[in-house]
Parts: sequence; C-alpha cells; structure tokens
Amino acid sequence: GAPSLPAVAPCGAMARRAASTVVQVSQRLRSRAAVLLFIVTALPVGAGTGPPRVLLRLLVDEEDATAWNAEQRFTVEVRASRPFLAGGRTYVSERGPCVPHGNHTEFLEGPLGADRPPAASEDRGATVWQWSGLRITHGGAYSACWCWTEEVLPEPDFPRCAVAAHFDISGPTRLLWHDAPASATLASGGDLSASLAFAPVPADASAAGAAYAKEAFGLAVELQYLRAAEAVAARIRIVGFEAPCGGNLSDDGLLHHGLLQGGPLASPEGVLVDNGTHLPQLAWHRLVFKRGGLFRVCWCSGVRLTDAGLLNISQLVDLSAPRVPLPEEAGGSNASVSSTTTTPTVEESENASIAVLEDNATSSDGEAAERPLLAQRFGCSPGAFAVDLGGLAVAGPERFELQMHGNRVPTYYVNANVVFELTVVGRSLGEGEQRVRILWSEDLPAGCGGPGSSNSTSFLEGPLAEDPELAGGSRAGGVQNVTTAEEQTWAGLRLVEQGTYRVCWCSGMARPCQADDDFNIDLGDFQVKWRNIQLLDDGGRHLRVRPDAAFNLVLDGAEVTVRTRIRIVELGVRCGSREAMVNTPTLRGSLAKEPDLAGIPRGPGLTGLTWPKLRLVTGGLRRICWCHGERTDCTSPDQYYEAGTFAALKIRAAWPEPCARARKPFRIHIAVVGLVPGIDRVLLARASDTCGEAAPRGLVPGGEVAHDFGTDGLICEEDPNAGAELGERKMVCGDGTSSIQAISPGVYRICLCAALPEYDCSDYTHYRNAAGEPFEIAAASTKQSAQDAAGGGAPVPMVINGPSSVVAAAYAPQPWGPGRIVAAASEDGVVRLWEIGVTHPHMVAELVGHTDRINAVVWDPLGTWLLTADAPGTLRLWSTAAGIGSREGPPHICPRWKEVWERPLAGVSDEVWQDAILGHVIDVLPLNVSEELPRAYLQDLPSFSDLSDWRTLSLKLAAKQCEKACALYREMALPMCDCGPLMECHLEHTCVPKCGLEAHTWHKAHHLRITSVAASPDGRFVASASMDGTVRLWDVVSLAEEPVATIRSHERSVLSAAFAPLEFSPGGLILATGGDDNTLFWHNITEVAARPGALNISSVRFSHPLGRGKSVISVAFSPNGRWFAAAGSGVGVLWDAPSRTKVRELESSLPKGNAEVGQTAALVALAFASDSSYLALRGPTEVLMWPLGATADMPQDEWSAFGGDELSDALFAWTAGAGPENNRPLHKVSKATNGSVLEIFFTPCNVTQGCAEDLPHMQLDIETPFFFTAVRGSFVEFSAGAALVDDCRGGARHSDWSVPNVTRSYFTSLATNHEARGPDCRRVGPQGDAGRGSVEACQQECLASPVCNLINFRQHPANCELRRCLDSTGPLLTEKPDIGVWGLVKRDEAEERQDAPHDGYVMFGAPDDTGRDGVLYGGCGAGPEISREGVLIELPEREVRRTRRLRFEVGQSGPGETLGIRSIRLELRRIVQGLRFLADVAPSPAISFAPAGRMEMVATMGWHGDLVLFDLRGFNFPKDRHAQYKLKSMFSFDVEAIGLQQIDRMRVVDATAVYSCGDPYSATNTRALQGVGIGERASGNETYSKWDKMAIIQPGSYRACFCTGRPHTCCDADQDFATEILGFVAAGADPGHYMVCEATLDGDARSCKIEGFTGVGLQTGDMLMVQDTVTCGMATGHIAGIPKVMTSRPTQQRDFQMDGSSPRWSGGQYFRMETARPGDVFDPLKVTVKPGITARLCWCGKYDNCNPDVPADFQRDAGAITIVRLEAELKVTCMIKGLCRALVTLATSAPIGVGDQLMVKSGTANLKSRLECQGTPLPVLGPKSDGRSGRMKLDSDPNIGVFDFGETKGDVGGYILCWCQASFRPCLSPADFGFHVGSLTITSPEYVWPACTDKEQAFAGWRVWENFDDCCCNYAAAGAVGCLNENSVAFAKCSALPAR
Repeated sequence: GAPSLPAVAPCGAMARRAASTVVQVSQRLRSRAAVLLFIVTALPVGAGTGPPRVLLRLLVDEEDATAWNAEQRFTVEVRASRPFLAGGRTYVSERGPCVPHGNHTEFLEGPLGADRPPAASEDRGATVWQWSGLRITHGGAYSACWCWTEEVLPEPDFPRCAVAAHFDISGPTRLLWHDAPASATLASGGDLSASLAFAPVPADASAAGAAYAKEAFGLAVELQYLRAAEAVAARIRIVGFEAPCGGNLSDDGLLHHGLLQGGPLASPEGVLVDNGTHLPQLAWHRLVFKRGGLFRVCWCSGVRLTDAGLLNISQLVDLSAPRVPLPEEAGGSNASVSSTTTTPTVEESENASIAVLEDNATSSDGEAAERPLLAQRFGCSPGAFAVDLGGLAVAGPERFELQMHGNRVPTYYVNANVVFELTVVGRSLGEGEQRVRILWSEDLPAGCGGPGSSNSTSFLEGPLAEDPELAGGSRAGGVQNVTTAEEQTWAGLRLVEQGTYRVCWCSGMARPCQADDDFNIDLGDFQVKWRNIQLLDDGGRHLRVRPDAAFNLVLDGAEVTVRTRIRIVELGVRCGSREAMVNTPTLRGSLAKEPDLAGIPRGPGLTGLTWPKLRLVTGGLRRICWCHGERTDCTSPDQYYEAGTFAALKIRAAWPEPCARARKPFRIHIAVVGLVPGIDRVLLARASDTCGEAAPRGLVPGGEVAHDFGTDGLICEEDPNAGAELGERKMVCGDGTSSIQAISPGVYRICLCAALPEYDCSDYTHYRNAAGEPFEIAAASTKQSAQDAAGGGAPVPMVINGPSSVVAAAYAPQPWGPGRIVAAASEDGVVRLWEIGVTHPHMVAELVGHTDRINAVVWDPLGTWLLTADAPGTLRLWSTAAGIGSREGPPHICPRWKEVWERPLAGVSDEVWQDAILGHVIDVLPLNVSEELPRAYLQDLPSFSDLSDWRTLSLKLAAKQCEKACALYREMALPMCDCGPLMECHLEHTCVPKCGLEAHTWHKAHHLRITSVAASPDGRFVASASMDGTVRLWDVVSLAEEPVATIRSHERSVLSAAFAPLEFSPGGLILATGGDDNTLFWHNITEVAARPGALNISSVRFSHPLGRGKSVISVAFSPNGRWFAAAGSGVGVLWDAPSRTKVRELESSLPKGNAEVGQTAALVALAFASDSSYLALRGPTEVLMWPLGATADMPQDEWSAFGGDELSDALFAWTAGAGPENNRPLHKVSKATNGSVLEIFFTPCNVTQGCAEDLPHMQLDIETPFFFTAVRGSFVEFSAGAALVDDCRGGARHSDWSVPNVTRSYFTSLATNHEARGPDCRRVGPQGDAGRGSVEACQQECLASPVCNLINFRQHPANCELRRCLDSTGPLLTEKPDIGVWGLVKRDEAEERQDAPHDGYVMFGAPDDTGRDGVLYGGCGAGPEISREGVLIELPEREVRRTRRLRFEVGQSGPGETLGIRSIRLELRRIVQGLRFLADVAPSPAISFAPAGRMEMVATMGWHGDLVLFDLRGFNFPKDRHAQYKLKSMFSFDVEAIGLQQIDRMRVVDATAVYSCGDPYSATNTRALQGVGIGERASGNETYSKWDKMAIIQPGSYRACFCTGRPHTCCDADQDFATEILGFVAAGADPGHYMVCEATLDGDARSCKIEGFTGVGLQTGDMLMVQDTVTCGMATGHIAGIPKVMTSRPTQQRDFQMDGSSPRWSGGQYFRMETARPGDVFDPLKVTVKPGITARLCWCGKYDNCNPDVPADFQRDAGAITIVRLEAELKVTCMIKGLCRALVTLATSAPIGVGDQLMVKSGTANLKSRLECQGTPLPVLGPKSDGRSGRMKLDSDPNIGVFDFGETKGDVGGYILCWCQASFRPCLSPADFGFHVGSLTITSPEYVWPACTDKEQAFAGWRVWENFDDCCCNYAAAGAVGCLNENSVAFAKCSALPAR
C-alpha cells in the first residue's frame, strides 16, 4: 500500500505462512534447473484477499525462458501494482549476489543496458514494465536482479536486492589464436590441439607474434555451454574492420575482397578442441591472409537453442518472508558454473528444422539435471553473423601505389619507357629485410610464389633491375635505403614493353628472399602502355566487335606509319613470340588472307591506319601485335610489340534475380567479355522469339525502343563482383536504380545490344545476342482474394507467352523425355512444341508449313504423330521427321534448308551467303561451299542487308528469303517456298519456307474451314469436321489421299467431334459430332469405315440436346468412358455415357449478373482430366472446374442467411465523401453482447452550413466470407437523430454509386437492354464520334447540349445517342440488347421554391471487384422524412456479378440527420464449393489436360492469347481435413497426392486473418508457429509429403496452405499458396474473462457459473481451476471452499430451472461449480471460501490431459474470478440535502476494498441471488450525478470502508445498492454494477426551516442542534421569534451552525 497509510497486521502472518513454501522451493531448485520467478507480496490497506505481487520474467519470443543463444533477443518484464514499483530498479549481471547500485554486465545490449526507461502499460489492474530487444553477446551464467527503494520494502529488515532469475547464455566468451606454420601436420585424431596452444589475439599488427600475410595461423572461439548441435552448425566470418557484424556480409567471408584463403572456405565447420581448459573451444586452422590489414571476426551459432515455450512454472517464491539464499547468491560466479559440453539425448535430423533436445547440463552443486530445449537450424545467412568477437590485425603489405613525374597515378598503369616509382603500403612491414619483384604476368602462370617469382622481368630497367636485393626507401628519400614502418618505395624504375605486370613481395620474416616461394605475397597487377597507340573503331571509340559482324580496325598513333604491320592473335599468345606471327584462325576477311596486308591511311589530319571488313567468328579478348616498320622489315617475332587488346563480345552467363515476378522490381545480371557499362543495353523478349526479331514486351519503367514497340533497353551498371574470366565484366541491368518490372508474366529471354558502329540500341532489331537461358517471370502478387486471383484452390498459372496468339493446344498422351509435351497452334500458322516439367517451359520445335490460322490439333493415342488443321481446309500430319516421339527433337529446325541455314565457313560476306541461299532455293547450282563459293550470278539480285551480322537463319529470315525468291523467280521457288495460291505472298508477307517436316499433307481436305479434328482410340483414323457440313474420315496408316468416308448427317456446319474411348465402344468405334443445326450424333465409325457408301449406318441422334436454338460447339468423352459432355451457346450438359442419361445442365461460364453478355455466352470448349476426376469448361471469360464423383449427384449453389450474427464476423470498411469544409461524417455500429450486429448508424453531415450545396455521403463496404451471385432479403431504415432523414434524393432513385452532388440536374438509369426511340423522343446529336468513350462521356455531351434530356448508350461497339423526349423519366422503350437508357432530370428555380427537393438518399447493393455496378436498391422505398419507427425495405431476388462485397451508401444534407439500419435479414446465394474459377478472358477455346500421372492443364488467357499452365496438384488433395493439436507440443501432418516435389512449400496461417488460402498474408507464417522453417517438407516422394517437428504456442484456428513449387521460381506471393492442406485448431481460452460469485452463508447453495465462455477449440471436458496467484500454473495447492476444477458441459433445461442458466450454451462455453449425480444430474455446489477472494481463472483443454491435482498443468490464463463473502448486508439511510455515505466492514465483506464503487439503482432485490442487481441508476445522486459513489476510501478506523455519494438528492423511497470491483476492472456502464450488496433509503429530513412553521409543534425541550434548520425549528416550537427575525440573537446563533 501507499507509505502514508497505516500498516496492516496480517502482513506478518502471511509472511510466516509463506516461509515454509520458500524453503521447499529453494531445496527443489538445487536439484532442478528451472526459471526463478519471484513474487513480492504486500497487503494493500483495505483488501481482504491477500497482497498484490511483483513478478519479473525473462521472455524469448514472448515465452518464459532460462537459456538461449548469444544472438537471440530477449525481454525483461516486471509486473506489479504501481506503488510497489515506484523507485524500483532491475539490472542484469554475471552470476552472483545482487547488491544496491549494482551495474549491468558489459555484454548487455539494448535499452536496459543504457538505463533507458521501460515501455509501460496496464494489464488486468497491474502495471507492466518491459525492456525489449535486449541481447547478451557473451556466453555465461547471468542473474536478473531487482532492488527496492527503502520506502516500499515489505518489512524493515527485508534485503534491498534479490535475485529475480538465473539464466544461461550459450555462446562465445573470447577469441583466441595460434601462429602455427603452414607446414604443421595434423596430430592423431585429426586435431592440431595436441601440438598447438591458443593465446589471446595480439592487440595490433606490431605486437610480438602477430599474424603476417601469407603465414598460416589459426583462430579458436572459447564457448560457454557449448552444445553438440551448435558445435556442428556454428560458423565464423572475417570481414573488413569497417563492416559491422550482422550487416550485409558476403556468404564467403572475405572472399569477395580476395584476401582470405583456406579456413572457412575449405572447412566451414570448426574443430572441437579439448586441450585441458575448463571451457571448450571451436578452432579453425591454417588460415592464410593474402595481404595485411585490420579485420573483424563475426560469429553465428547456426542453431537456435532455447527453452522458451517449454517451461512448466510451478513454484512461487515469496520474498517478503525470510528465505534460504540460493547457492549462487552465496558468492557464486561464472567460474563456478559447469561448462561441460552437452550432448542431445535425442539425435537431431540433418534436415529437421526443429527438434527437442534434452540437455544433460551440470548444475553448480554437481548434480545432473535434464533440461529440454528447442533446437532450430536456421543456417548462417549474411545477417546472422551478429556477434562481434573482436578485431584482428594482420601485418604485411596492403597495396602498392605508382607515381610518374612526381604525381600519384590514379589508375594502375604507367607509360612504357617512362620513369616511375613503386611504393608498397602496409602494416608493420619490417625493418628493411623485405624485397619486391616486378614480373611480366604471362611469365608467371602460377602467380606469386610460383616458378620465376624471384627474378624481375627483363623489361625492367633502373636500380631494382641492377640490384635485386635493393631494399625500399622512403618516398622523400628517393632511392636511399631508408625504411619506414608503413611504406617502402623503389624509385627510378622503367619498363620498356607494354603489357600487364605483377608485383610480388617477400616478407623477410624467416624467409631469405632468394627462392621463388619466398615471394608469395601477391600485391596485384598494373598496366604498361605505349603512350600514343590506340585501338579504335570507325567512330573513334575503343575497339569492340561483335562475333560474325564485319568491323574496321583502326590503329591510331603518331608512331604508326604506312609500313606498320599488325597481327590479331588470341589473348594467350604473347607478342614477340613465334605464335604471334600468325593471325588467329577465328579471323575472317582480307587480313586473314593476306597477313602482311598494309593498312589504309586515314583521312587528312588523322593519324593511323585502317584495316576494313574484318570479322571474328567467336567472342573473347584478342591481342593486337604491331610492328613499327620504319626501322624493321616486320619479319621477325621480336619486332612485334603489343598495341593493346580488344574484346569481341562473349557472353558467359545471364540470369535474373531469384523469384522474378511481374510488377515487382528485380534485376538482371550478365557476365560478358566486352560489355561497356552505361552504354550497352539488354532487352527482355519472349523465350520463343529470336533475339534481333523479338519485339519487347511491356516493361516498367516505360520508354520506346521503336515506334509501337515495348520499352527502352535496360542500362547495365558495373557489378562489384569480379569477373570469372579475364576481361569479363559482371553487370547489373535495369533502369536508373538497376531494377526492372515486367508488366506481364511469362517465359523470357535476355537479348543484348552492344553500341557498336551502325548499331542503334533504340531499335529492337539490333538486339542480336542471346544471353543466358530463358527464365520465368511469375504472375504479379495481388491483394485479391484467392478466388479472385487464382480460383479458390488453384495456384497462379505459369504464362507461356509465344510470339502469336494460341488458337488450339493439346498435351501429347505420352512424354518423350523427362518433361511433358504440349502442342500449341497459333494464328501465325506455326505449331510450337513446348516441353514442360524439366525446368521452365522451353520450346523444342517449331513446325512450319501452314500459311493461315490453325484451328485444331490432335495427337494419336500413343503420341507418335500430330495432326493439325487450318482455316483454308488443309490437314498436315507431323511425325518422326518433325521429331515427334523422339527424345532428341527435330533433326533440324528446317531440314530442307539445312545446307544454307548457317553462314558458310562461319564468316563469308553477306553477299556471298545471299547468293548461296538463292542458288539453293531455285536449284540453279549445286551448293559446294568452299573458300571460293560458286555464285548464282542472277540478274536483279535483291538486297542482302537483312543478312548482315547474322550467323544463322531463323524462320523469319528464311521467310524473307522466300519473299525474294517468290517475287523474282516465282514457280522456280516452289520446291523450297510456299508462295501462296496466287504467287503473291511477297506482297502480303505470308511466304513460308518448305522445311519438309510434314509426314503427309491433305491440301484440300475440306472446301471450308475445318472446325475440329479427333483421333480414334486405336490410332488408325482421324475425323475432321468442317463448316461445309461434313465429317470426313482419314486413314493415317495408309495416308490415302481420299477420305475413307464422308458423313453428311448434319444439315449445317459441323462444329465439334470427339471419339469415345475403347472401353466405351466394344461394338465399334463411336464418334460424337455436334453442329450448328442444334443436333448431336453418335456414329459407329467401324461400320462407317466398313461401308463408306452405305446410307443406313448406325448412329444415335440427339435433337436439341442443349435446348432449342442452341448450337453444339464442343463435345467430349471422359477417358474412362463414364461421362459425356456437350456445350454450346450459354449452356452445357453432362450425360452418363453408358445410359445416355442427362445428369445435369452446366451453367454459362459468364456471371449471370451480366445479362447482356450472359444470354449469348458460349461454353466453347470441354476437356476431361486424364483420370476423369474433373471436367473443365472453357468459356469466354473463365474456366470452370467441375468435380466428377462416383455418382451423378453434383453440388448445387445454395442460399445462406446473412444477418446480424453473420455480420459480426464480416469485415467493415468505411469511406466518406466529406462534403463541405471541416465536415467529418460519423458512423456507429451497435452490437449485442454476443457480438451480433443490431443497428448501423450513418451521420454524413456534422456542420451547420454547406451540406445542401456539397452533399456528403458515406459508404459501408461489408466483405463476406464467401462469394455469392444473388441477393434477396430485407432491412429497416429509420431516423435516429434529432432531424428526420430522407430516402429519395430529388425524387428519383440512384443507379450509380457516389453520384456527384447534382440535386438540380442529374442522370438516372431507366433501363438496360432497351432503348428510347419513337415519336416522343427525337434524336438531337451528337456530331461524329463524340461521347463514345464511356457512359460518362456521353452524359457530358448531353449536359453540354441545350435540348438533350436523355441518352442511349451502347457498350459493344461503343455508341452514344442524344435524344430530346417529352418525358425524360418515362419514355417509350423497346428491347435492344447491349443498350442502356439514362434520363436527365432537371429542376428549375420555381420548382425549387415550391417544392424543395429532399436531397438525402439511401442505397444498397453488391458491387463488383472494382467497386462499381451491383446497385440493388437505389432509394425511394421509404420516401422523405423517414419515421423513427422505420420503414421495411424488401429486396426481391436479384442476380449480381460474382463478388464478396455488400454496400450501404447514405447521403444526407442536414446536421443531426442520422440514418439507422436495423433488422438486416439477407440471403446470399453461395457459389457451389466444387466449382473452381481459374482464368480470365479467353481469346480462343484452347484447353487440354496433362496425361496420366500429373494434374495439370493448359489453356489460353488474356488478350494476347498466351498459353498458360495451371498446376492443379492441389485439386487432388483431400478436402475439408481438420485436426486439433496441443499447444506447445510437437505435431506433424502429411498429404497424399500425385506429383509432389521437394520444392513444394507450405505455410501455416491464422484462419481468422486469412479466410481462404491464397488470400492476403497466405505467404507469411503465423508468429504463433515454431519449427516450420522455409516450409520445405521433412520427408516424402512423388505421392507423399510430410511436415513434422512443429509447435503452436498460441491458441487459435489455423490453415496449412500449399504452394506447388516450380523450378527457378519462388513461393513468395500470397496467391501462390492457394491450396489448403488442412485446417487445425490449437485450443485455448481467451484471456480477460471476469466472473463474480457469491459465497454461501446459509444452507442454500449459491450458483457460481460462467456463461458464454470464449476461446478457440472449446469443447465438453475443458476444465477451469481457480488459483490465487499472479500467473496461472504457479499455485502450490488448491483453495479451500471451492472445487479443484470446474469441468465444462452443455447446459440443460434443468440448469435453467435451478439457477436461470441459458440452455443454449454448448460444451466449452459453460462452467459451473457443481457436483454430479448419477444420470448426468448436476447440482450447484456450496462455495464456502473464507474470506472472499479475487483469483485467476486457469484453463486447460480436454486434450491437454491436465491432472486436477497438479495446478502447474493449468497454465492458460483465462481471466479472473471474484468470490464475494458478504456476511452483513449494507443498510444505508440518507436524508435529502444531507451527506450520504455507505459504510462497510471490510473484514466481513471481502474482497470489497479500496477503489471499488457502488451504484444506486431503482428496483427490488433478488433474495435468491445477489448476482442480479438490475434497475435504473438514480441520475441525481453521486459526485457526477450518475448514481455512482466515489471510489471507496478508508475511514479513520482502517477496518471500515466509506463510499461517498455526496449530498443526498432524489425522490424519497427505497433503492438497491449494486457493487462493482472498480479497483480491479473498469466500471463503465450500469451493467458492470451487477452484485447486490444492500439497500439505500432516502428520507425527508425531520426538521426543515421554514416548513416546520406550517403546523404546530409541541415543544419538548431544547435539543442539541446539529444544523441551522434544527436550531430554527426548535426556537419556533418554543414560541420564540427566533429565525423569523434575521437581526435576532437566535438567528445569529443558528447561522453559526452548518446548513442542512
């Protein structure tokens, strides 16, 4: 209590009672490692239930813990009543006694270590202090200490400080090293520890024994509490000293600097050292630094070890009593704590992400104890190296510097024949014994220390060349042999030959600097160049070339003469060698033919020579060797010197960043020899395109490559990582921030443009170089729900974006290789074969032959041939020649062109190649490619510029060659080109090369377009259906030119055909055909083939199978023969095939809310899954997936109620149009106690002026938990404010949301699918195309017209029509599809004055995903000035677009106008669960399922007609799986399906936050889960996956969501996890329950119950235990007078009869203290606790198997219970105008105490139960005139409490007193005052002046006066004048008394 209040006697008694417990706990703690939580108790004055407590906790991941790693963050929490915390202090120190003013350990990081104030909060009446984000970076044993101020000590002799908690940190204690020589050998057992001693790391590089560059040394980390799991996983990283540990470090330590050799690279795991020390060590041996410097050593444990979440807190330590000190407090320290390395008793799996370890630790007294720990492997990513072990100084050279002419050279090069200085800079270089060598790099293949390292190059001149033993000097001393500690200089040096040179260093430390291996320190390279010699291109830039592209080489310089000669050699050839006299064999052109060819002098005023028209056929670096020529004849190798090097582009690799996703920034990396940063560009193109022909797809940021094409090429910047090859650069490509965003998903390739002469990187045709492999850009991450984004269980599709829209697609029935083959036929007439399932989809063949759109494709049942059909009626059969069925693919992309497909000899000129191509096409000369190519020598030879810089032809280039041949040579070109029927393909650009891939062609299979093809199940026949009304049967075995038979059953076009499987047709092959004549036939093809001319063949005719007027567009049989389906215009039908019985109709694939389109929509394609489990219907806007069960029963859409109860679980989103300035719309939702929504209030206007002119409105969007397609029901509107509201704005209903404020002029929707046309409406505009853009644009045109008052607007094609009608709101309407009518309502000023419009309105509807349309109620149902009783608005059944959104919109114009909505009774038609929505708008009916063994499908999607791949493995998962798992216990689950993979991923999410897998946050694991890691399965195969060793630490409902993994893509977006594996519950009670009970005083039992108990997974059998502790689980025994536990059960009718318990509570929601009798009869139990108490409600679930005799099992805090023992009822009498106080005896009224409140209510007491205290508060009584008393205070007698009501007011009469425990919980409403404690009587006062003079009073003598009235009335009774005379003595005497 507060220090000012008197002490309370029971304190000492309670302390004595607790003493024995303390001793027992202390003894138990000696033999068991457990958390030590201390409770400080002090009894508050006036409380009757015991003291408040102080609790200090150590939390890791919000769970109590006593052990963890050094890297982990933790929280210190102190919880107590505020007065007791005042002045208190906590600190963390090494293990030992706690003392006042103690200091924090130096290893503590975070706010507590900096003595910053804590984060304070309030929780259940207690004050909570928290210091979060703490970390201890040093392993050891620690204590958390708490110190009081003297003012709040529990007792005078109580110690000021106490140990709050002991805890252990496993981790490093110090860094050690040894300087073992590199030749040290391993001792026995593979450990150096037997011969090496570790010592502290030297302070700096100059210290004795410090590490020196290139000398081997070792590091060791001494560790406290090392565990075996940590010993295996721990890693170190050595980084630059300026880099902080835990930053963005390289995974390879210093490897990115090139400084560290061995150690963590060669052996990342440390070696466990046992060298007799008391602490274990992990060592890393044979570390070698290439150079000196300052470094930092960082530590990562690699495993997360903690006991957080596993503690069983069962001891309560009362520090207010004398206690036995812990052994550690008696003088313990870190040295006394055992450091024995522990070994897990349960082995941890290498692949396990989490395991439970039993640590066999040793306590300080030597007794072994077991401590379970959670061990989670997390891997050492760069940011995980967070512990800084200290600095490391390495002596030796760090770098060298060059100087010419006294100036430092900024880049590492000097000029040939120019004197320069070399300075070596480093740390503790030595005292002059060091030596340096300068060597020609090509003489040093093995690097410094290799052969030749001890002798400088012969090109070196100067002092160092003359005296190799010359020591370095200072820079100021020239060549003087004066050595400084940090740098040494060699001056007067000169190199006479250009090239690359290397500087090698000898340390002189135990090295004589004589042998090659003494010079083993590599300081780097520098360049020597001729001063004026340059290699240039025509534009004067440094020479770069592109392989296969012609270039001109310019050798520029003053020294160059006409006699100069050059050689172009490979980089590995040294100028001056014999090999350098011969040009590289990859060179083409004149110089290759004539090596001594003279260069051409450049123009006037220019120096140098040019060698033109050269060409290199491969990329890489080349060297130019030149001979001056003036003084030599250039015939000897030693006359040639290096002029420089140049690059021919050589692309080694190109790749995107992982997880590239559309509309998400990512970067492209490229490693290329010869790339120039900031100049060259890269471009993204479709993977199926050829670089140089590929128009780029849309990217962000924008910009144009060329007119109407894509975007600007991406700029490349230098990547800091070194190249992998000499001369190679690694680049990062993107926009200005080195990142790019792709607009569309798909499979892409990278194309490169080098900014060479004649290359324009703004033209996409100049991006000729393909870089890297194709890669996938996944679909964009969205915030849509799963059903919107991917279809409620279907993952996001993979887009295969080909160069042309896909029209038809089909899977090959059998795979040829590791992947699955899909044939995709396109509008450009090309069939592309894609292989799927290996990595990303890649194109394996392009089949060219068709000259027009391909309409249909079909495979034979074995996948040995493919048939395609095009619009002109041609059939083409593709087989082995096209690579069909071959693992190798086609032998050549165009076999008949193979001889000229590549540039002959890989380097002839464009002109020669053009001659060869045309000669081959028209067969003029046999092609004999040699150095001297024969030429066709044809007249009018066309341009060959299109071949420039191409090495090989492409199909597009070949088509261009055909254009030339067909134009010039016409029929002569026909053997190699398809020139079209009129030989004019060159005019229409439709020429096609004849590649010879077809096995057979039926050129005129039909006279009109072929609509469908089907292959018989035996592979013998193909049926083709055509618009000519016939079905023809073709023999694909004999390949006969004429059809086997022609079927003419249909009267009009035949639109579809499909064969039945063999299992269905044992009596003959069955072919189903459907046509435009509304008929369907099943033909016996076996009979047709046997009697092709017969008229009476067997067939079954279905007339109007889809309904009258419905064409049959698609038919299909299921592979098992069970089902048959047909689809047409807006309808489909499913039959049971054997019985030909119709099962059900299939709805249109368009939402029915869109009536304009829905009536004409067609289900245009059908496909069955390979296992017949699903039927896919491809419609114009989506794919519908229907599950096919074993029966014909299929789920239907269903109506679901959606009222107040359902609204309580919905998401409310409020938006407002604020209206005038400073207006703030208000809203409110009223709910019942169970959360049901009762009323919704809208107050749009809250300012006095301006709302009428600028009408404010409010929108409430309600997100439902499911999709629906129709709405019906009702609601009530009513006025809820001071003014009545309106519901008919301007007299017309609303048809659009958020219409602007147009009360005098506005449009209203009159009808859809109608138009206004007739004599009453004449057309008045507009002119031209005005207003066609949208409805809004058309309305604006009408407003601008002086006569228009109505519009007709057509959507497709868009058209706007303005009309003038006699009545704009009631014109004559006629039906017209796709047209809407809007009337313009205008009101003039006269109407306004006569009848001011009511401008408030109410709307309701179900808008679509964009927030538009869906208005179901536009107003005017209640009219103006709605009554407060309300008006019922009925909603008839209406179709809406598929949505999850309901909306109310309210607008009002006056302040105080509040509209209320209540009695919401809606019904929503839910979409059937089996129906899956998969795709968007479709450009074609292409759809196909993968063959058996894979649940996969392809279809077309989007306006581009891209082929998309759906991985449907989740569709095979078991549906509606549910489970329950125990909190904080390991669990696992599995799934069985086909096609499971190791790259699949899983996430566990909170089901309350993620309604459906795929919704937002589906990709983020809940924080309540431990152990899931990255979501990779723990074990499994192709049909089974298991995830295990997980634990849930918070109760709740959860979902396990699945992502179907794909190579090179990531499961990182929400919609990726759109498949649910299972839902599960971790049961737990909600905190915050509050329960009040009455102790039994007489013979009758008082019912003690709690109803409406809330939580997750509650059920019958759950238990509640009452514990008188601060935290659940800490009680040591049960409370006398109450049962051990309360067990939940459902309520019974008998409970209602006995104590009024509601019969509607189910198991888990109802608890009562009761006894059971046979027959499930339960009676209330007498609660006899004495005194009354306030205690914790501690919950345990049924499946937690808690023992009622073990309080420690009950650790879930569910709230508090107060049991009131009122032994004497309060009876209070107050006189009007007198002071009113209620006195209570605390000893007989526990736990009523200080701070509580009473409320006076009108009503009568319930004699059977004090828990009912109902009535209306007396509003005039109390300090705030609300019926409440002030908070209870103590009277002068500390055993008496006082409730003060102030002056007595109110009516005379009797009232009841109701109590609320305001000292423990908020008392906000009258319902909170629910416990009846007594009565209050208000009486009139006995003496009131001057009323007492109205009647005679008998004088009974003089009284002792208490107040003025009493005195005056006594004088009046005595007959004296008294107070009647204000000047009398009596009046003065009475006035001295207090007023009444």
